Amino acid sequence: MTPQHREGQAAHDEGKDRRGNPYDVNSNEWMDWMDGFDQAATEAELKRNSKIVDTAAESVETLTVYRSSNGDDWMVERSQSGAITAVLHRANLSSGGTQTRMTVEEFFERGSSGPEIAAVRSAIEG
Repeated sequence: MTPQHREGQAAHDEGKDRRGNPYDVNSNEWMDWMDGFDQAATEAELKRNSKIVDTAAESVETLTVYRSSNGDDWMVERSQSGAITAVLHRANLSSGGTQTRMTVEEFFERGSSGPEIAAVRSAIEG
């Protein structure tokens, strides 16, 4: 772990903005700082999401609704009643394969307009 990686983690933990990376965008230091920041953000999100929904009481079905060109998978969890209870994002293996789970509301609050949004919307309406 590089000093820049640790700096990026610390910046996230201190509530700083991701755009605050102090290094030149074309440098390895910039990438290390971003990796540290993003890793801390993912870990925090996983901790938060693991407390939101407990699916142990009800079995769920996971359905892949979109695979991006870079190999990321977007999935939905469907309860026995047919309701979509969560959205999962699994990063491609070259990015670490990290899986992030969020409520449907959190997913739509992200404000993105990518094809994964349309795929989840279609699954909900469908």
